[in-house]
Amino acid sequence: MAEFLVKVYCPKCYTQINVKLSELHPGASIKCPKCGADVKFNKEDTKRVLEELGKIEDTIKTPEK
Repeated sequence: MAEFLVKVYCPKCYTQINVKLSELHPGASIKCPKCGADVKFNKEDTKRVLEELGKIEDTIKTPEK
């Protein structure tokens, strides 16, 4: 099964970081590979990701005309 990646930006240096979707959950954190800052994910972050995934799912389910 393919692992989906989500683009996340470091709040300190704005470096783009690719994070596995399975690692993006409330309370999770990663270190920025460039500056070492902790990038933390909260409930709102997770909610936004789920909303975007819902949009993708709706697009897939809607047949083209």
